[in-house]
Amino acid sequence: MNTLPKVDQLSIRKEAGPRGISQFLFQEPRLKRDQLRVVRTGLVSKPTQGLSSYAGFVWPFVDQLFREVFELD
Repeated sequence: MNTLPKVDQLSIRKEAGPRGISQFLFQEPRLKRDQLRVVRTGLVSKPTQGLSSYAGFVWPFVDQLFREVFELD
């Protein structure tokens, strides 16, 4: 039995810091090993914040930025 929540049922995770960023863009990974980590779900969400509040994540710093910004491992 799968106990993981469905992606479309998860709440929005906000940044741990004062800006409260909840949306981000990240560069398409160039390395094959990083490309294999990206899962396209087909889900499309409406923006919940203004354009000035987006964070940009670039590979190979995605793991570090997820830890720093969203406190995720």
